[in-house]
Amino acid sequence: MRLIPQKIEQDLHSGVSHLCYCWHITRADGQRLGLTNHDQPVQFLDTVFHADSGIDLSALDARLGLAQQGPTAAGILSSRHLSKADLQAGAYDEAAFQLYLVDWQAPENRVLLMQGQFGPVTYSDQRFSVALRGTGQQLNQLQGRIYQAQCDAVLGDGRCRLDVTQAAYQWRGAITSIDADFLILPKLPFAEGWFQHGVVITPAGRALPIRFDETRHEARYIQLWQSEISDLKAANEVSLVAGCDKQLATCRHKFANAINFQGFPTLGDDTLLVSVKPA
Repeated sequence: MRLIPQKIEQDLHSGVSHLCYCWHITRADGQRLGLTNHDQPVQFLDTVFHADSGIDLSALDARLGLAQQGPTAAGILSSRHLSKADLQAGAYDEAAFQLYLVDWQAPENRVLLMQGQFGPVTYSDQRFSVALRGTGQQLNQLQGRIYQAQCDAVLGDGRCRLDVTQAAYQWRGAITSIDADFLILPKLPFAEGWFQHGVVITPAGRALPIRFDETRHEARYIQLWQSEISDLKAANEVSLVAGCDKQLATCRHKFANAINFQGFPTLGDDTLLVSVKPA
């Protein structure tokens, strides 16, 4: 249950109100930003919430709160408060946020509508969109492991234990050219498909998943899953990290790491068991 300040409740019932939305955003690097859809700045919590935020709140709906499928927020990339370069570099991915409904005439009259984290930022037609993960979504997350044939570790993490910084699993060099969602690179000394399911590390440090990897006309074509890659340019230095399809054969023959395989390949295709950690 959400408690609404008496003054805000009275205004809502009267039909005459001075309410606006205010976002308080804290990025992973600790930088904080306040934004509002009001036409003038609003100040509270020692934060100035800038007007003309560029965020469209029309996507917010009654699912605010403990929704399993949270709402989304969208905005124009040209907003002067949200840097296009920062958005494309992933600076706002996983940022913590609080969304308030505020009486802009008396900001002490406010109610916290939602808090949680941003999902990854996506782009289309010069607009950004981000999923809002409410705190209550953590109640819907799986605890424990899913027993399945495929490995459930992330390549190179503490369970996989593979050193992906080895030369056999990485390549660094310049992009020759870009064609739509393909990065065109020089001919590489790696088998075709070696980087499929892997990632491209951009100059800004962002990891972009690789969808397809093939050799054409003495060049290497790397297709990314995302269709808009405007943060990459020809001649940019990038790193490619080898991909893993989570199969035991790949773990054994490509990475010589079968001892750390985190799947259960002897399970039948119709077997799925869930183990939940004890409280």
